[in-house]
Amino acid sequence: MRSRLSTKEQLLEVAVEEFARNGFDKTSIRSIAKAASASPALLIHYFSTKDQLVSEAIIKTLGEWIGVEKTALLENPESRVSDWVSLVKSGETKLQFFRQVLLANNEYTNRLFEFALLETKEMLRTGIAAGILNKVSDIDTAASLLTSQALANLVFLPQLEASLGGPLVDEEVAAKLMRTQQELMPLMINTIKEKASK
Repeated sequence: MRSRLSTKEQLLEVAVEEFARNGFDKTSIRSIAKAASASPALLIHYFSTKDQLVSEAIIKTLGEWIGVEKTALLENPESRVSDWVSLVKSGETKLQFFRQVLLANNEYTNRLFEFALLETKEMLRTGIAAGILNKVSDIDTAASLLTSQALANLVFLPQLEASLGGPLVDEEVAAKLMRTQQELMPLMINTIKEKASK
């Protein structure tokens, strides 16, 4: 296993990789243990159940993703595109994991949406406080729309990549997507502001 991480973190990392590759139905505690060169009893010791393992994997993975994304948001505008390209390239497994969570269409999906919504609200608050984003009259609605859009992109990931002309991890595709998102964000925020004021 990966020695730089604690045993629990290593098990979570392997679990995310297995869920991303095989989905939730085809991934068992036993298959995760085998991939981690550990015993199923060790996973039960740390997580009790597969459900608990999935919940912790969602929280940890989303937290890592949002943390890096938030850092990229607050960076110098000239480096945002390259930072985001690096994030996508290094986070391919995380994106596939989130996609599997969404495709499961069950309680895991609800948990991911709830956690993502909280993180999006915080990111909006941070961006507004830093002067990067316009103020909005209804941050809850803005966060709901942005969270839904981001997660929908993952559900339709194969279609999105086909329409963009390549995988998101391709540097040109990722850069094109990030630039367009940067152009659309102020328009989306302004539209939300206009509708809320009517």
